[in-house]
Amino acid sequence: MTKKVLLLILLFAASSISSGCGGNSSDAAASNPGASLQGELSEPAYAPEVGELPPSAPYSPTEPPEETNLEDAIVIGERFFINQMFEIFLNHQLYLGRTIQYEGIFQAIEWDGVIFHIVFRYTAGCCGNDGRVGFELIMDGFEPFQDDTWVEVTGILEYDNGFLVLRPISIIEMDERGAEVVF
Repeated sequence: MTKKVLLLILLFAASSISSGCGGNSSDAAASNPGASLQGELSEPAYAPEVGELPPSAPYSPTEPPEETNLEDAIVIGERFFINQMFEIFLNHQLYLGRTIQYEGIFQAIEWDGVIFHIVFRYTAGCCGNDGRVGFELIMDGFEPFQDDTWVEVTGILEYDNGFLVLRPISIIEMDERGAEVVF
């Protein structure tokens, strides 16, 4: 019985070696299926510079929309907050100029002498729940809220200095807080 098992193992090893498994093959495409694509790969068709709008962007921040229909607003809900935000970030060219509405924590952040206003929610980050997902707000015509105020913001998504920002149409302080940490 032991001799039969040993013989089967030797036959399997011999057939593997003779068939080229793990060995050198004269046909590069057979041993490396991706090798045939090496010459066909090219540079990306578009790489934006900081502050530049993608070529497919249907909206420019220098041309504000004439009318805003709040019924067509994209409402980012609590249950799929992260998914909807990531969808907008990844496919922003489809959302530029659209009305977006969501709730979150209002905060003013000073960086290098400039104050930025954001509405965000916490999410998983490098050290626990220290990640933030939301948009910077262009506060033209709006007074800032106290930090940590729960607000509902409705605004137009724009591209400004290489970043996605929201130009508010309305910012309302909410009585009831939603989930501050989302996943």
